[in-house]
Amino acid sequence: MHSLFLLQLIQAVLVAIQLVMIFSANRIKREWLTVSQLCIAVVILADLFSELIFFSYTSVLTGCVLFLQLFLLPMFWKQLKAFEE
Repeated sequence: MHSLFLLQLIQAVLVAIQLVMIFSANRIKREWLTVSQLCIAVVILADLFSELIFFSYTSVLTGCVLFLQLFLLPMFWKQLKAFEE
């Protein structure tokens, strides 16, 4: 159970970093913000799937974070593609 707690703590920290970055978007270059958000979303999704596969345990909070990241990932990807053009 300690490993599960550590995974959920990592998720909470990464989501908090993600929210801080979203709210400080005016101070950071948009390109860096998008790349960092995309990287954090991928790490959180990997963390969530490892929790689901290895522990076979989900909570309501884990489900909410999973759906939030799956919703945000395409949005960040579109922004990144727009910067490349």
